[in-house]
Amino acid sequence: MGRALLSRLRNLVRRLRGAYVEYHAVSAYKLPATGLLALIAFPFYYFIWAYVFPQPYENLTLRVVGTALCIPVALRRYWPRHLITYYLPYCYWSLLFVGPVFFTLMLLMNGENSVWLMSETAIILFTFLLYDLANGVLVSILGVLIALIGYWLLSGQIDVPTEFLLLLPVYGFILSAVVFLSHSERVIARDKLIAARALASSIAHEMRTPLLGIRLDANKTRDHLERLSAVNQWAQERGYDHTLSDRDMVALSGALQRVDKHAVAANLVIDMLLTNLRDESYSQERMKFYAIASTIDEAVGRFQFRPGERELIEVRVCDNFIYQGVEILMVHVIFNLVKNALRAVAGGDGQILIEARTTSAGHILSITDTGPGLEAATLPYIFVPFVTGHAATGGTGIGLSFCRRVVEGFDGSISCSSELGKGTSFEIRLPIVEAKRLDAADAASALSSPAMPQARSGG
Repeated sequence: MGRALLSRLRNLVRRLRGAYVEYHAVSAYKLPATGLLALIAFPFYYFIWAYVFPQPYENLTLRVVGTALCIPVALRRYWPRHLITYYLPYCYWSLLFVGPVFFTLMLLMNGENSVWLMSETAIILFTFLLYDLANGVLVSILGVLIALIGYWLLSGQIDVPTEFLLLLPVYGFILSAVVFLSHSERVIARDKLIAARALASSIAHEMRTPLLGIRLDANKTRDHLERLSAVNQWAQERGYDHTLSDRDMVALSGALQRVDKHAVAANLVIDMLLTNLRDESYSQERMKFYAIASTIDEAVGRFQFRPGERELIEVRVCDNFIYQGVEILMVHVIFNLVKNALRAVAGGDGQILIEARTTSAGHILSITDTGPGLEAATLPYIFVPFVTGHAATGGTGIGLSFCRRVVEGFDGSISCSSELGKGTSFEIRLPIVEAKRLDAADAASALSSPAMPQARSGG
């Protein structure tokens, strides 16, 4: 019961974090602009409310703290590369303070006067410009609760002002209206995404038919080529002109093999596209136990490498750990990460390392390349759908969002670190499976198939 509740809480946090990151991926300059606006507004309005139109309560310390918190928000481009992944979480909590917390606290301390009533209304609407729907509601509620605690500490009173309680139905109506309107927009956006997925899936399926025809024709032609080779040799022995040389016959055979290989590779790309677009579920009934070494072997063995690409990859299994998941989905995760790594080292002499190891914190599967690296501004949004660091080389931004969805469905996490000129590393962290769960799974497998019990590594 406790583990299930903890897992649900983790999934909720992941969904909220993912929604916040996706919300800001489409408008990366909204947060720096907000930080700059707050840098100007906080000291300016302190002067207005303290000296020009004095209000019952002002607090210079809170203004200074709010201004200081907004400096890193405004100066995103100057964040160190190794800290840039913390930019969005920092914005989340700092804007919570300078927005709902500060404005609600000032409303309470000023006796709910008209100036701060209008200011509070404005900040509620402004909050939903800076947060997605779910996080906007959460931040608004958290802001009120934290502000109440601050009010009790600053005023010495432990009761909630009646005037403030009278405002709650009004602000509740505003929140409800925002939620309703935002939900309608989300339904429209979801329907568009479903239609786009259906169209992409239809196109991908339609491509299978000609690819199958190409493979069949190539294989049939190769069968005829064997007879043609025998006839050609017979003609050569009798001195006939216009026969094909042995080199020509080898070239024809190689061309047919390449045609078949290209068709197989195209089918694999279609499989990856369809898998990436599919909205998978991760019920406990579907997830089984697998050894990571066999999953890596399956992925590397099935991947359609171009000439010379396989030699760039080193597989290092330091610990052949057991993970719980769906193997075909993990194989496609490795497909996507290897494809990205190969794209990064294309045209160069880079190397790719696939490494599996176990630490005290959990199991780790990492895929590292020595390519040119990714821009720091891209890193916080790298797992957002349709955001890609390889747009110039054909990246679509679908694969990495799929990887995140799958890994988090396995109760794991995926992160990316990169340095310009040195390369990129994707690190998948998976939870350590308890021994008693493995023993129970082995027992269940033995009962379901007593004549031939399943190996633990095969699921």
